[in-house]
Amino acid sequence: MIGFWNVRGLNSPAKQKYIKWLLHHHKVGLFGLLETKVNPSSLNGIMDNICSGWCVSTNTQYHKGGRVWIIWKPNMFNIQFLEYNAQFIHTFVKNLVTGFCFNFTMVYAFNGVYERKALWSRLIALNSQIQGPWFIGGDFNAVLKPCERLGGVTTEEEMEDFQVCLDQCNMVDMPATGSFFTWNNKQEAATRVSSRLDRALVNYEWIEERPELYAHFHTEGYFDHTPWLVQHSSDMGHRKGSFKYFNMWSGSNLFLPCVTQIWGTSIQGTPMFQFVKKLKLLK
Repeated sequence: MIGFWNVRGLNSPAKQKYIKWLLHHHKVGLFGLLETKVNPSSLNGIMDNICSGWCVSTNTQYHKGGRVWIIWKPNMFNIQFLEYNAQFIHTFVKNLVTGFCFNFTMVYAFNGVYERKALWSRLIALNSQIQGPWFIGGDFNAVLKPCERLGGVTTEEEMEDFQVCLDQCNMVDMPATGSFFTWNNKQEAATRVSSRLDRALVNYEWIEERPELYAHFHTEGYFDHTPWLVQHSSDMGHRKGSFKYFNMWSGSNLFLPCVTQIWGTSIQGTPMFQFVKKLKLLK
């Protein structure tokens, strides 16, 4: 199982204890930690405290404070580190238990709209190199729609930049359960701000190979960000997934001929029945 959390500082014994419980209780083998604020000299001691025997890699050399950590069980995952950046770590992962291989990018975006532009550009560039399933997870410090923020200010520029990046990379939100808002400022109602900053994004190849996986966002509890885990649908019984249309399909030479063929199919019944039946055939 994969998990993520923006811990907003990992020096607290209470947070270390909680992460240790989370990893053990949910049998997590690959986990992303953001904004750890840990001095490099303290890294090994903290790792021994929360997950002794695990491996860790950070982007500390690209941004002080270790904005992004990836920790993993070496007997469960083999990881090839391909690129380090101030706002992400990009890897290629093989699950040693299932054999499933995928591209994996752990993101912690900068707070400023203009600072994030470099992140969006780099992810778009990475897309041209990606083959097969791709998973991007983390804290993007931006929302896609006005409804993803209550209180505070949402700008068209931050939403547009983010959406253009996802469209160019052919990424969509993984099916999710749990908390919709993943961060809040812990203030009273009049000044409270809640946002959907943390996301699990996947490409079409991922959905094709692992449609049974979904993200579950826990409650934030005493903390401002919620931890979240990628889980198997069997963990919550049968789930019927919803159909999703991907914009990239329209770019295929097979798209319009397929639509034309289905829409030209002769179906008996009322106009509404014919319409619904054709939609199902097209799906």
